[in-house]
Amino acid sequence: MNLIAPLLSTPHTFAIVGASQDRAKYGYEVFETLLRQGHTVLPINPKYTDIDGHACFPSLPDLPHNPTWS
Repeated sequence: MNLIAPLLSTPHTFAIVGASQDRAKYGYEVFETLLRQGHTVLPINPKYTDIDGHACFPSLPDLPHNPTWS
């Protein structure tokens, strides 16, 4: 049984700490996969201002809103 499937079956907002512009890194793969699946993704990495045109935030307190889990 896949325990994460119910979480990913409906759209949510995810904050990805360590998101990366480097397509070879896991931080980019997670970011891109969640976007492709229709989720809202808030990338967090103080090194970047954006990732693939999506605003990137320096830290969790800098997010414009909290990730949702409803």
